[in-house]
Amino acid sequence: MDHSPPAQKEEVSISDMQSRVLHVSSLAIIVIGLLQLSVHLANELSLEADPMSQLVLPLYLIVTGVYLFRRYIPYAVQAWVNIGAVAGTGTLSLLYYGMVGPGIIFVIAASFLAAVLVSRRQAGIFMGACFLITALIGYLWTAELLSYSFSLQVYAFSMDTYISRIVSVVFFGLLILLNQRMIVDFLTKAVRRLTETTEVLENQEEELKAQNEALHDQRREAVRSEAKYRTIIENTEDFIFTMSESGRILSANKALQQAVNMNERQLQDQLVSEVLVVPEVDDTWQNVLQEVKGVTGSASLLIDVSLPDGAYETLHLSLRRVEGSNEEDHLIVGRASDVSDILVKEQQIWDLAYKDQLTGLSNRRHFEKTVTRFIEEDSDGTMLFLDLDDFKKVNDMMGHHAGDEVLRVMTDRISAVLGTHASLARLGGDEFAVFIRRTRNTDAVREIAGKLIEEIRRPVTVEDMPFYLGASIGISLYPEHGEDYDTLTKLADTAMYRAKEKGKNQYFFYREGIQLLQRETILMEAALREAVLHEDITIYFHPLVQSSDEKIIGAEVLMRWNSAELGSIPPDTFIPLMEQTGLIGPFTKQLLDSVFELLQSLEVEGMSKLTVNISPLQLQDPDFIQQIEQQLMKTGVPASCLELELTETMLIEHVEDVIEHVHALRQLGVRVALDDFGTGFSSLSHLQRMPIDTIKIDKSFIADILHGPHQLHFIQSLIFMSHHLSASVTAEGVENEEQAAILRQSGCDILQGYWMYPPMSEQAFLSMYQKELKED
Repeated sequence: MDHSPPAQKEEVSISDMQSRVLHVSSLAIIVIGLLQLSVHLANELSLEADPMSQLVLPLYLIVTGVYLFRRYIPYAVQAWVNIGAVAGTGTLSLLYYGMVGPGIIFVIAASFLAAVLVSRRQAGIFMGACFLITALIGYLWTAELLSYSFSLQVYAFSMDTYISRIVSVVFFGLLILLNQRMIVDFLTKAVRRLTETTEVLENQEEELKAQNEALHDQRREAVRSEAKYRTIIENTEDFIFTMSESGRILSANKALQQAVNMNERQLQDQLVSEVLVVPEVDDTWQNVLQEVKGVTGSASLLIDVSLPDGAYETLHLSLRRVEGSNEEDHLIVGRASDVSDILVKEQQIWDLAYKDQLTGLSNRRHFEKTVTRFIEEDSDGTMLFLDLDDFKKVNDMMGHHAGDEVLRVMTDRISAVLGTHASLARLGGDEFAVFIRRTRNTDAVREIAGKLIEEIRRPVTVEDMPFYLGASIGISLYPEHGEDYDTLTKLADTAMYRAKEKGKNQYFFYREGIQLLQRETILMEAALREAVLHEDITIYFHPLVQSSDEKIIGAEVLMRWNSAELGSIPPDTFIPLMEQTGLIGPFTKQLLDSVFELLQSLEVEGMSKLTVNISPLQLQDPDFIQQIEQQLMKTGVPASCLELELTETMLIEHVEDVIEHVHALRQLGVRVALDDFGTGFSSLSHLQRMPIDTIKIDKSFIADILHGPHQLHFIQSLIFMSHHLSASVTAEGVENEEQAAILRQSGCDILQGYWMYPPMSEQAFLSMYQKELKED
C-alpha cells in the first residue's frame, strides 16, 4: 500500500500563502492608491493645501515598479515595500491633515500585512514602532489644534474626510476579505490534507495492528515449538548439550544429567573431556574440537565411556558449531548417541558375511578383500592353496560333526605355524587359503609349506579314533605369477591340483603360467579393441521378477562377447581389461545409447526399469552425469526407468565421490542400485548417506541359504536393514523353488536367476514380455 502524503500539487505551504497575500496587497495598493491619490489631489486644489500627493505619489510608483519586476526582486524586499507604502500613507495622512481615523486605519493595515508577510519578531517590532509614531503625531496635532482654537467639527464633516474614510474602509475591507478568502482556502486545503493524512494513518494503524497480531501469532507458535522441541530434547535418550569453544559445558539435557549423576548447575563449566571422554582418546578429542572450530564447523567420533552406574557404552558423538552475533556468543551443540547395540549387531552381520562360522577364520569374500588390499600396499607376496588329503573318510566314517572337529583342530595347527605373518581363510569344505606378505625369498616359503605339511600329517584323534591326513599345497607368487587376486588364486589352485596329481601330501610352485597369461592378455586386448570399435559385444537381458506375483518388471542389461579368435569371454574377464585399456568409456556410451533407444521405442506399458552396471572409472568421469542428463532430455525417457548399478567395492574405495555422484543421479530422477551387497566392507553409516533405491544381495549368499540357519538369518538381516533404509531388495542367483520360497517369505522384493528366466537377447526378451502382458 502507498503511504505517501497527498499529491504535492495540492499542497499549500505558508510561503505560498504569503506570496498570494503579497500579490493581492500589491494590486490593492496600486488600484486603491491611485484613487486615494486623486482624492488627495482634488482636496489639495480645493483647500489650496500643501501637496501631500507629491509625497504619496513616489510610494505608489515604487510599489508599482516592484510589482512589475517582482520576478527579479526578493520576497523580503517586496513585502517591506508594500508594508512601508501602506504605513507611509497613514503616517502622511496624520502628519499633513491630522486625519487620525484614516491614518490609524492605514497603520493598522500595515501592521496586518506585517503580521502575515514577515516573521513574528519583525512584525512585533514594526507594530511597536507604528504605535509610537502614531501616538506622537496624534499628540502633536492635538496640541497644535488646541493652540489655534481650530474647529475640529468642520473638518470632521468635510467632503474630503468622508471620501477619505470611505476609500479607506473600502480599500481595507476588500483587502481583509481577499486575505480572509485566501486564509479560508488555505485552511480548507490544510483540513483536506489533514483528513487524507488521517486516513493514511488509520490505514497504517490497521496494517500495524495486523502485523502486530501476526507477530503475536508467530511468537505464540515459536513458544509452542520451543516447548515441543524442549520436550523432545528432555525426553530423548541421547545426550544433548551445548558447550563453549573451549570445551566447557553450558547446558545439558536430563539424559546426560542422569547418566553422569549430576544436575545442570553442577555440569556447567565442566570440561566435556572430563565428563564423557576417556583419557585414551584425549588427543583425538582435541583434534575433533579443533575441527569443529575450523572451516567445516562439524565433526564426529566414537568414544567408549564408563558411566558412574558402572555401565560401559560406546557413544557416537557429533558436534556442530553455532555462530552468534559476535565471537563470544559462538557455541557448540553436541549430541551423543549410544551405539553399543548397533555396533554389536553390525559386528554380528559382519561376522555372518565375512567369517567362517565353523572355524572363525575369514571366509572367501573377506579373504579376497584382504589379499587385494595387501597387493595394493605391498611389492611382493605369496598365495598358498591348501587342501586336506583324505578328509572325506572322516565324514564318511564318523559323520560331519567329527569332520567339523577335525577342521577346527587343523585350523589351530595351521594358525600356529603361520603366526601373525599371514592371512588365513577357509574357502569351504576342507580347502584353506593363505597369503603371506612380503615374501620375496622362496626358501622361506618352502620352509613354511613344509612345516604346514608336517603339522597336518600328525594324527588327529576323534572319539578315540586316530586319523592320519595329509595336505596338498599349491603356491603362486605376486607379482611374478599374477598381479591380482583372481589370477593368484587361480594359479595357486592349479598348482595345488598338480601337487595332488603328483601324489598328494606335498607343495608345488606354479611355474609356466606367466608367459601364457601375458600372451592371452595381449591377444584379448587386441580383439577387445576391435569388438568395441565394430560394436560386436552383444547386449543380453536378464529379467527381474516381482516376488509377490512372479511378473516381469524389468531386466538387468548384461554383456556377452563371443570372439571369433578367442571364443566366449566372460564379462569378469574383459570388463577389467576394458578399464585397464581405457575402452570402458566408449563402450559404456554405446551401451547407454542402446538402452535409451530401447526405452524410447518400447511401446508396452508396465516396464519398471532397465538396470545397467557402471564401472568405477566411468562414475568418476566428470562428463558422465551430463551425458545421462542429455540422453534423458534427448529421448524423453522417464528417468525412473533407468537404474544404474554400483558395486559395493566402488563405495568402499571412493566413498565421498560415489556419494556425490549418487546424489547428482538421484536429482535427475535416475534410480541407483548397490550390486553384490554383502561382499564388501561398507558400513551402515555410508549407506545412510546415500539415497539407494535397490540393494542387490550377492548370489554367493543365496547359494548357501539352504545350508543352515546362519545363512538364512544373515539374508533376513540384510533384507530388514535394506527396507529400513527405504530400499527394495533384489536377490541374485535364484536357482530353485526352495530358494525363491524362502526369499519370498523373508520379504525379498525382486528375484533374479536361471530358475525364473536365463539371460536372453533383446528380441527374445521383448517377445516374452509382450506375451506376458497379453496373458494378463
